[in-house]
Amino acid sequence: MAADGQDRKENEDKQRQILDFAEAWKKMYFETETTLAKAIDDYVASDSFTSFLEKMGAEYLSLYKTSNQNMERFFANSPVPSKKDVARVAELVINIEEKVDTLDVEVSAGLNSVASSMMKLIEFQGVLKDEMIALRQEVQSLQKQLKAMQTTAGAAGTEKPVRSRSRKTTGEDAATAGEKEDTNGSAVTAADKAPRPRTRKKKEDQ
Repeated sequence: MAADGQDRKENEDKQRQILDFAEAWKKMYFETETTLAKAIDDYVASDSFTSFLEKMGAEYLSLYKTSNQNMERFFANSPVPSKKDVARVAELVINIEEKVDTLDVEVSAGLNSVASSMMKLIEFQGVLKDEMIALRQEVQSLQKQLKAMQTTAGAAGTEKPVRSRSRKTTGEDAATAGEKEDTNGSAVTAADKAPRPRTRKKKEDQ
């Protein structure tokens, strides 16, 4: 029993020592915190810290430049595209898109102009068709008038030869009448010229 009690006491002492160590660490931390913070603030506000930052920035920039140069050389000799290549291709694609957009606008404007010109042409064809129909009707009317005039002229031409023929017949009749008169006149003259019977001498002889 006594041994058990001693063991418990030893364990409790050990636990107290451990707890005391943790508490001591806490006390040391809280006590040194203010001093460490003041020291760090003083170091950050000093010129040495700024010079240290400048040196670190310059070294970082030099390392960045050298790494970029090495990467550019590597990508130039390797088939893998770099950021510049991708950016160049992107610019070309953007330019092509802009050209396609402008071409689309120009093509649509050209199609609209062609459609408007086609509509005007169709309207002009309609007007021309109407004018051609009217001209055809006028030509047909003129042809009818010419035919009528030709028929009237033909009728007049047929009547003129009849008149000439009648004149010829009348002239022939006059010629025959003159011949008859000549024959009659010649007969009369012949009768006049023929010797008449001598009736007086017969009477004297009686």
